[in-house]
Amino acid sequence: MSSSRLVDDINAMLDTSEPPSTDDCCIYKVPSVIRKHNEDAYTPKFVSIGPFHHGKTRL
Repeated sequence: MSSSRLVDDINAMLDTSEPPSTDDCCIYKVPSVIRKHNEDAYTPKFVSIGPFHHGKTRL
């Protein structure tokens, strides 16, 4: 199979697929009892998604 054919096949699959429902996607807040053991493991490095780190100028 040629690479252009593969690209066409993948694009066709993407065009016909349904996006995930928003009910299936969620971001949970890590409980503070877990977070306090290693703050850096749960703090975004470059960009944050969702409201938890909204307004932090470094992100």
